Formats: sequence, structure tokens, C-alpha cells
Amino acid sequence: MLRTNVPSIYVYGGTILPGRYKGQDLNIVSVFEAVGEHAAGRMSDEDLLQIERRAVPGTGSCGGMYTANTMSSSFEALGISLPYSSTMANPHDEKMNSAKESAKVLVEAIRMNLKPRDIVTKKSIENAVAVIMATGGSTNAVLHFLAIAHAAGVEWNIDDFERMRQKIPVLCNLKPSGYTGHLKIHAEDRPGILADIASAFTKANFNIVNINSRDIDAKIIEFIVEAEVLNAESLSKLMIKLRSLKYVTSCSRIINDTKSKNEKTNIYK
Repeated sequence: MLRTNVPSIYVYGGTILPGRYKGQDLNIVSVFEAVGEHAAGRMSDEDLLQIERRAVPGTGSCGGMYTANTMSSSFEALGISLPYSSTMANPHDEKMNSAKESAKVLVEAIRMNLKPRDIVTKKSIENAVAVIMATGGSTNAVLHFLAIAHAAGVEWNIDDFERMRQKIPVLCNLKPSGYTGHLKIHAEDRPGILADIASAFTKANFNIVNINSRDIDAKIIEFIVEAEVLNAESLSKLMIKLRSLKYVTSCSRIINDTKSKNEKTNIYK
């Protein structure tokens, strides 16, 4: 998209639905873990067989913040795909409807001669990488965004990821580092949740063009790198909301860490 720089839109195929066994959601990593448990003698042959049979129930990408869902979520923040499209499940009708809507938006982008390099800027890359940091996304995104920035002609290097890491803590308790599946975010209005996170942790990167040819607003994802000192009261309210949705791990620890946010390192430990 960026190399050819003609009007384009990113359409994500969608995530897989979770498998289920003994009341637990499963995904591809459940099989890897089950193989290890079985080899250690802590899982029966039957349980291993059932997990293998149920973990991948249909079509779609791996159901956690692995590479595919990491990149789709960041691309939504980058502005090259439709809002809400990155967390839809592949088998659901809304995924097909989103693809149809993407075609309409693309036609409008052609009419306006809106090109990928008009959308992908340093600020939009900052938004995308902030989403990756907050959701605990795949480290493969480092390789991909270095290539994306290069293709877009944007100055961006490995040190920029560290700059972002120091300002944006991991908030979401998502697989594989956590226990919540990717679809849970979509069910609970992920763009709205992340906008709330943005308002508590950052100032917004406003006035950024996206594929819808309108500025990013609060209903789309809005993060920035120039983080301010946290407002402990607003952060506490946000953490209560996120904890109720089982998104965030160590909520109280994150809240307590706000006291040290004025330190020069700006690192959440």
C-alpha cells in the first residue's frame, strides 16, 4: 500500500472464535501448553486429545494478541482500516458487512485521491505503537513498523519503541501474556475502552487523517506519546471500569505506580 501509494484500505480477515473445553476458552496456544502438561504427566491422554480437537473450531487468526491481531489493531489506530474492524470474528456476518463498507470507503478515497502516505505519518505510527504497548501486543510489530515507516518515508527507528514503552504501560490482560481472548475486547467496545485509556494516560494525537477521510475523534482510537503526569483520580475510575471487564492485570499496582510517574525514567515497573 505504502510503496505503490495509491488509494487503498486494509481489510482484516478477522479473528477465530474460541474453542471450549471443560468451561475454559481455548486457542492455538492451549494446544502447545497441553502438550507440555501431558509430557510432564499432569494431563491425561483424553484431555490432550479433546483440547487438540477443540482449540481451533473454525476460520480466523489466532485468538489473542499474537501477530495478526496485534497488527490489525494497530492498523486501525494507524488509520488505514475501519473502526471496530480489527476485533471482529471471521465467521460473523458483521465481518462481511465491514468488508462491504470498506469497499464503499475505498471508492470515496479514490474519489478524493486519499493515499496511504497521506494517512501514515509519524503521529499515526505513534498512535498505532501506543495501542500495541497498551494491549501487550506481539514483538513482531517492531519489525513490521520499522518496515512500514521506511515505506512511508517516516523517520522511525528502534529507539522510538523504547520511547513509547517508557510512557505507555501494558494495561490489557490479553492472551498470550494474560487470559482474556481477543473477542472479549470487541464484545465490550474496544475502541471506546482504548479511548478511555487514552484520556487517562495521554493527550490525544488529534487532527490525524484516517481512511474515513475525517479526523480521528474520541470514538476511534486515540493515543499519543507525549504523556502527561497521570491524574490519579481519573486513572482509578478507569481501572475500576477495566477490572470489571477483566481487561487489566495488577490494576492496583498500576494505580500505585502513578506516584512515581514524575521520575525522569517515566517507566512503569
